[in-house]
Formats: sequence, structure tokens, C-alpha cells
Amino acid sequence: MTAKIGDFDAEKAAKTPDFTREVKFDAVGATGMELSITAEPHECAGLAARMDLVSLGGLQATAELDRQGSGVWARVHLIADVVQSCVVTLEPVEARIDQRFEVDFMPQDGAQSVENSGGSEGSVLDGDVAPINAGVFNLGAVVAEYLSLAIDPYPRKPGIEFMAEDYNSGETVDSDVRRPFSALGEMISKGKGKT
Repeated sequence: MTAKIGDFDAEKAAKTPDFTREVKFDAVGATGMELSITAEPHECAGLAARMDLVSLGGLQATAELDRQGSGVWARVHLIADVVQSCVVTLEPVEARIDQRFEVDFMPQDGAQSVENSGGSEGSVLDGDVAPINAGVFNLGAVVAEYLSLAIDPYPRKPGIEFMAEDYNSGETVDSDVRRPFSALGEMISKGKGKT
């Protein structure tokens, strides 16, 4: 079964700054359903600001939803074009995120607790289980959270390396060669670290 307009609230999605795509549990039939969602430009701008991106050029996801008792199992494929600032030069770094994931949507009272699931408090994805509230689950929020997890936390422009200065010699060294406690080790080996 393919999703219809009434299967998620497009009017609500247009009014919220984040990526909200609420799907009615009852819309997922016994044979399941396929659903495609795309972020509008204002949603991309809101997500880019929230995720500290230069820009989010597009976000789309396709989902295969299967009913599993009182829950829904989702296989999702998300594609996004992000632009971040290089951590060394601050120049724009473009990246395409292409990720597949699975998540269970369970009724709020049937969802695992944070202690049992291994998830982090406040996360939509506590142990890859997201809530169904009042017969509705938010596929968009889950897609946005997986996007945030897929973004490179330290993007670098190709060919750019971070170089640090050796405090003892004043020479520039590759940050991968210089270790954080090497200066302390040198002081101890020279006898300067005695108390």
C-alpha cells in the first residue's frame, strides 16, 4: 500500500520549523505501506541551524513500514546533501549522506525504558525504538535524528591537515604525531617533573 495525503498531517508539517511527518498507525495496513518524505526549504533551513550546518540542500527519505502487533517496523533510506564548515579552514565542505536504518515504533506504554534500551535520555531513538503516541508516530523526527548522527563531527576539506606547534621546540608538527602528554613525558624524562 502506498501512502495517501491523509496518512500524515501535511498542514502541521508546514507550520513546524523542524522536520515533522506524523504517520497514523491505522494507515499502515496488514500488508504494510511505502512512504516517501521530502523536507521543504524552510524545514531544511531549520534543520541546518539546529545541526550547525552551513546549509542542508535537500533531505528525502523512503520508508517501508510493516505492522508488527501493536507497533510498526520501519526500514528507512535517507539521502541528504549537507554543507559544513571545515574544522581547520572554515571553508565549506560538501557531503552527501546516504544511510539506511531500521527502527521500531512502539506504543508509548510498550516502548522500552531508557535504562533497558541503552539509549540516551531525551533521544527519540532509545535503543532504536521510537514512540507511538495517540495512534501516531513521527517518522520525520526519526529521520532528522538519524541525519544528525550521520553528519561528520569534524569535517575537513580534502587535502587539509591540522598542524600543531610543538611547545618545546616551536616547530610545526602533524597533530597525529604529537601526543597530548608527550611534553609531560619529556619533562619527567629530563628530571623537570619532580616535586
